[in-house]
Amino acid sequence: MLLCSITSLRLHPVLVSSSLEKRSGSCFATVFLLHWAFLSSFFWMAVDAFWLRRKIIHSIDMYGVTITHFMKKSGLVAFGGSALFPVINVITAALISDANDYLHKDFCWLQVAYQTYFLLLPIYGVLCFNIWTFCQVAGIIFTVNKLSQPTSSLFKKQLRSTVSVALALGCPWIIAPALLIDSEQFRVVETMFNVTLGLQGFFVFCVFWWCYSRM
Repeated sequence: MLLCSITSLRLHPVLVSSSLEKRSGSCFATVFLLHWAFLSSFFWMAVDAFWLRRKIIHSIDMYGVTITHFMKKSGLVAFGGSALFPVINVITAALISDANDYLHKDFCWLQVAYQTYFLLLPIYGVLCFNIWTFCQVAGIIFTVNKLSQPTSSLFKKQLRSTVSVALALGCPWIIAPALLIDSEQFRVVETMFNVTLGLQGFFVFCVFWWCYSRM
C-alpha cells in the first residue's frame, strides 16, 4: 500500500511532463490507471483503519480462517470501491460532453474540476475516516491505561506521545493529496511531503526519547 502510494505520487509529475500525446488512447489509459492507483492506495488505508477499529473496539477475533475472508472482502472494497470513481468520472464526462474531457486539455492528466470531485474529495474522505478511527482507538487505550495506571503524569506523557506520533505519521498523508494540484503555488508542498515522509522514523524516535527519557 505504502509503496503503491509513493510510486503513484512520484509518477504523477513525470506523467504530466511526459511526451505522451494529449488525449490519445495511451494517455487516457495511463491517466485512468493512475487515477485508480491513487485512490486504491488511500482506500487500503481506510480498510486498515476499519480492521484496527474492529479488532480493538469490538474485540472481534479476526485471526485464522476469518482473516482470509476479511482480506478478500478488503481487496474487493479497496480495489473495487476505488475503481468506481474513475469509471463514474469517465461516464460523467461522456454524458456532459465527451469522454475525452476526462483528460486535461494541456497535458496528460485529469481535468481540474474532476481532480476536486473524483480524486481529492474521496481521498480526504478517507483521511477524515482514519482520523476519526484513530481518535476512537486512542480513547479506548487511554481509558484502559488510566484505569490500570491512574498516575496523572504517566497519562499526560502517553497522551503527549500519542498526539506527537499521530502528527509525525499523519502529516505526510494530509499533505500528499495537495501534490496532485497542478499549480506553481503548490510546488513547495512536494518538498514538505518528501521531508515529512523521509524523516518519519527520526521524528518518531525524537518523540519517544522526549516523552520517556525522564520516566
